[in-house]
Amino acid sequence: MISVLYVDDEPVLLEIGRLFLEKSGQFRVDTVTSAREALQKLKSMSYDAIVSDYQMPEMDGIALLKAIRTEFPDLPFIIFTGKGREEIVIEAFDNGADFYLQKGGTPTPQFLELGHKIIAAVRRRRAEKAFLESETRYRNVVEDQTEFISRFLPNGTHVFVNEAYCRYFKKSRDEIIGKKFKPDIPREDKNLVRDHFLCLTKENPIASIDHRIIMPDGDIRWQSWTDRAIFNHAGALVEYQSVGRDISKAKRSEEKLRTINEELQAAYSQVAATEEELRQNYNELNKKEQTLRESEENYRRIVETAYEGIWVLDGQFRVVQVNDRMAEMLGYQPQEIRGRLVTEFIHSDDFPDHEYHASERRKGIRDRYERRYLRKDGTWLWTLVSATPVFNNDEFVGSFAMVTDISDRKSAEEALRKSERLYRTIVETAPGMLIICDSVGRNQFVSANCRNITGYTQKELIGNLVWWVHEDDTPRMKALLKGTLENKMSGHNVEFKGIKKDGSVWYGSQSWEPIKDSQGNMIQFVVQTIDITDRKNMEKTLKQSENRFSDIINNLPDATLVIDPEGTVIAWNKAIEDLTGVKAEDMIGKGNYEYAIPFYHTRRPILIDLIFKSDEEIAKNYSGIIRKKRDVLIAKTTVPQLKGKRSILWAKASPLYDERGAVVGAIESIRDITERKEIRDALKESLSGIKNR
Repeated sequence: MISVLYVDDEPVLLEIGRLFLEKSGQFRVDTVTSAREALQKLKSMSYDAIVSDYQMPEMDGIALLKAIRTEFPDLPFIIFTGKGREEIVIEAFDNGADFYLQKGGTPTPQFLELGHKIIAAVRRRRAEKAFLESETRYRNVVEDQTEFISRFLPNGTHVFVNEAYCRYFKKSRDEIIGKKFKPDIPREDKNLVRDHFLCLTKENPIASIDHRIIMPDGDIRWQSWTDRAIFNHAGALVEYQSVGRDISKAKRSEEKLRTINEELQAAYSQVAATEEELRQNYNELNKKEQTLRESEENYRRIVETAYEGIWVLDGQFRVVQVNDRMAEMLGYQPQEIRGRLVTEFIHSDDFPDHEYHASERRKGIRDRYERRYLRKDGTWLWTLVSATPVFNNDEFVGSFAMVTDISDRKSAEEALRKSERLYRTIVETAPGMLIICDSVGRNQFVSANCRNITGYTQKELIGNLVWWVHEDDTPRMKALLKGTLENKMSGHNVEFKGIKKDGSVWYGSQSWEPIKDSQGNMIQFVVQTIDITDRKNMEKTLKQSENRFSDIINNLPDATLVIDPEGTVIAWNKAIEDLTGVKAEDMIGKGNYEYAIPFYHTRRPILIDLIFKSDEEIAKNYSGIIRKKRDVLIAKTTVPQLKGKRSILWAKASPLYDERGAVVGAIESIRDITERKEIRDALKESLSGIKNR
C-alpha cells in the first residue's frame, strides 16, 4: 500500500480526495491544511508520495516543493491545483515536480487520474533506485579490481574492458571496445599463447598462462592470465573472458632469488671446503670479510637504485636512511631528509592515522596503508606504504618502509568520482492519457497527451474507436474491452504492448472505471493510460546489469563470495566452489555464517564480517590484518581442514557501496597460498643455514 501526504487549505477537498484514493485499496492518505504542517509531519513520518495544492497561505505549493527537495530529493511530489498558468507549470517541473494536475470537472476521473499519477511516480522512483543500486554494485565490484578484465569475441573484437586494463595499456575504452586490440607478444611466446587458446574447450573452458608482452616503449613485461571460453547452448564458441595481472616484479624477484640462492650455495660449498684453511689463515679471512663488505655494498646499491621509495626510521620515527627514489618522490636531496621527523612530511589531517599505525609497529605488527606526504614544492604526494617494525632484543628500535607512488591512481579515482557526480540524467515523465468513452467504446474525450503516447491527434481519436494495441496483446485487451462494455467492470493497472501510428512499439499501463447513471446503467467509462516504455526498458537493462554482475563475479580467478548487510550469501563463484567443494546453489541465500562451515566446520564470523562490525575475537584468527582506505582488509589465516588438508589462505575483504556511499554489502576474495608459503619457508631455512656457518 502506498502512503500519501495530501496538502491543501480546503478541508472539504482534502476529505473528498482521501476518500476517493483510499477507496481503491491502494493508498493510505494523511491530510494537512498547510505547507508548514506538512513539513512538520515529515519530521516524524515517512511517505511514498506528496500531493500538494499550489495556492495556500504563508507557503505555496512551489515553496513546499523546494523545501522538500532540499531534504528529500527522491520523494515523489505532485502539484494538484486549480491554477493552470503556464509559468506555474514550468516552475513546478523546474523545481523537481513529478506531475502537475489541474483541478476541476468531475471528481471521479479527476481523482482516478491523480491515483495513477501517484502510482506512476512511486514506481518510477523505485525503479530508478533499484537500477542505480544494481549499477553501483556492478561498477564497484568490477572497477575496484586491480586485475585486468576484458571480454572479446573469437575474432578478437573487444566488447568489455575494465579501468585497470585501460590504465595498464594506456588506452581509453573507446580505443579498445569494438576493435581488435591485441598487445604485442614476443615471437617465441606466440605459439605458446596460440596453443593456450586452442586448448580451451566446452569440457575444459578455463586455463591459465604466464607469458611476456612488449609495451609501446619497448619494455618487456610478464603477465599472468586466466582465460575462460564461453560457449552457447549449441556448443559454439561465442566469447572469451580474460583476467590478468602484471607479474614482472615477481618474475624478476624469482630470477634474482634463484641467482642469489645459486651464489649462496656456491659460496657455502667453498666455505665448507676451505673452513680449516680460513681458520689458520688470517689474511684469507680478511679477504673474505672484504668480499662480504662488497656484497653488503651491492645490496645497499640495490636499495639505492630500487624503483620504490625506501626509508628507515628510528624508534622516534626520525628518518635515519632514505634512498634516492624516496628523495626524488619528495623533491629533496637525501641529506635534506635525514634526521627529520616523518611527521614533518605528513598532512595534518593524517596525524591521528599516523599515530594509530605507529602504535601498531611498536606492537610488532607489519602495516600497509595509504599516506599523503608533503613535497618540497608544497604539493601533496599520495603513496602506498608497506612498513615493517625493527626490534633489537625485544626492544622497538625503528621501522623499515617501502613507499609506492600512487598519485596517478588517486588522480584517476578522483576523475571517476567527478564524472559520476556530473553523470545525472533527469528522466522527464510523459503525463498519462485520459480518455472518456461512450457505452459502445467510442472516444468522446481524449487528453492532449495522446499524440505523445500514440502518435494520433485528438481530432483523429475523438468520435472514433481507434485500436492502438499491438497484435501480440489484441486478444487479451479485446476480451477486457468486451467485459467492460457487457459487465460494466473496472480494471486497474493492466499492462499491454501498444503500437503507435507510425508503427513503433510502446508499452502502456491502463486502468478504467465505468460511469453509471442513477439507475445503474453504464453511460460512459473513463480510461487512464500511462506510457511505461521507459520503465520496461529500465527493467530490461536492470536485468542485463545483474546478469553482467553475476557473470563477472562467477568468472573471477580467485575464490569469491558476496554477502548483504544481513549476512546472506548473494554470490558464490566457480573458484570458491572448486576451493571448498560446495556448489553455489547450496550456498546462495543462506545466512547465519553458513559460509564459514566449509573452512572451519562450524558457524562463526570470518574476515568479511569485519566489514560490518569490529570484533577483536574475529581478528585474532588472522595474521597481518591490513586496513587500507575505504576499510579494505587483507589477512592470512591457517585452516586445519579444507577439503581434508591443512591450508594457508590469503584473504581480501572490502565493502560494497551504493551511489550515496552507504554500505550495501561486502565482498571477500580468498587465495590458497599454501604452496607458495612452503617454498618461501624452505628458502628462508636454506638462507638461515648458510648464515649460521
